Amino acid sequence: MIKPTPEYHLALAAFICRLTSDLKAAHIAKGYTADVVTYVETGRKLDKILIKDGANASIRYFVNRTDGVIYGAKSRFAPNLRWYFGTVFTADKWVWGDFHGHPINDPSVRAVKGYGPYIHYMKI
Repeated sequence: MIKPTPEYHLALAAFICRLTSDLKAAHIAKGYTADVVTYVETGRKLDKILIKDGANASIRYFVNRTDGVIYGAKSRFAPNLRWYFGTVFTADKWVWGDFHGHPINDPSVRAVKGYGPYIHYMKI
């Protein structure tokens, strides 16, 4: 098992707080009444970020434990390494209220491809 640094744990906790508050604000703006709960399932190499709103629970992000890179989820068990969402250290430069995060002030990423409302980013 990879042993992450204490800085990683602090940054991950800040990311979870930011993600939860952005999702709750987006839910309130859309008029949803279900509460949002975000939690982490620790893995050997990657941590899973699970989001539960109402009766629905989904794995939306995977976080690499060595460098803090946030990836999108291909399935419940596999990350999509092409869906890059910054790092837990730069999570405050992103807005997390939509289904996926969007950079607001992160010059280290660029948009690659969009599928309807979903835009994929990559590291520059």
